[in-house]
Amino acid sequence: MARPRKNQRKNVKGSRWASSGDGFRAWYRHHGYSLLSSLGELIRRPVSAGMTVMVLALALTLPLGLFLVVGQVSQWTQGIDRLNGLSVFLDSELSEEDALRLSSEWVVWSDVIAVDPISPADGLAEALGHLGVVSTGFGLDENPLPWVLEVTPQPEADIQALSERLLQETGVEQVIVDLAWLTRLERLIELAERVAYVVGVLLLLAFLFVIAHSIRMEVQHRRHQIEVMALVGATPAFIRRPFLYSGFWFGVSAAVLALLFVFVARLSVSMPLRALAESYQISLDFSGVSLGAGLGLIVGMGCLGILGAWVAVSHQLSSVWSRESSG
Repeated sequence: MARPRKNQRKNVKGSRWASSGDGFRAWYRHHGYSLLSSLGELIRRPVSAGMTVMVLALALTLPLGLFLVVGQVSQWTQGIDRLNGLSVFLDSELSEEDALRLSSEWVVWSDVIAVDPISPADGLAEALGHLGVVSTGFGLDENPLPWVLEVTPQPEADIQALSERLLQETGVEQVIVDLAWLTRLERLIELAERVAYVVGVLLLLAFLFVIAHSIRMEVQHRRHQIEVMALVGATPAFIRRPFLYSGFWFGVSAAVLALLFVFVARLSVSMPLRALAESYQISLDFSGVSLGAGLGLIVGMGCLGILGAWVAVSHQLSSVWSRESSG
């Protein structure tokens, strides 16, 4: 038997490459057609598709807004320095030299970052400023406030042990640790984070089920068309593809609309929040969703939409194939 010539082998190999290239181009064209045709199907029924996208966007807006608020409040608490310290009240008989001496001794401790002396005059002016009083008179012959040393501890320092050590120092009258409200705030932030995660998971499940239900209704609406396609030999992947892209468009549209809702909400509350922060002398920069997070949300919701559509279509197609096989 004669062996095929070298040119013949090249022609066979070239034909295989040509056929594989044609198959890839056909696959690529069908994916592009399915992507655009599924979008056209949603545009042709704007009321039902718009209501579905609106429900999905609202389901995304709530956990997204919660995560933004919790993250912003967490950043505010991390920026609090002075309120995370200890106020050490000295004996009223101690002079300025004694207060400065104690300040220089304590600042070298390993669990102390800084010690800021506050004179009686500065303390009285600050107290009257908080009360909104300009005059410092009140008929007092002398300032009743003592020297106060504001001690800023190291982040890993034991506040209780440091407070007891300061109380044992000579000339210390009282140590006030103003951390109770900050501890409660941190616990509330942790609780809010847990609530945001739980709400986020539940609403993502609702997001998945809403897309699955919408795609199931679309499959039911086009059931006769699917049966005809199955009769002429269409594969399940060929039939399933447009519905998967419909789920993708549902997810992407809902994510974009949710980001728009969050942006509008941030603009509406940023001015009152900034005014409130300025009244407490707090620097506020209420940031929104970053570009990377926004793109990640859009891609993630598109993939979740494909998953929901795949679940719905696979269930419906299995019933179609079982009917065809029984028939």
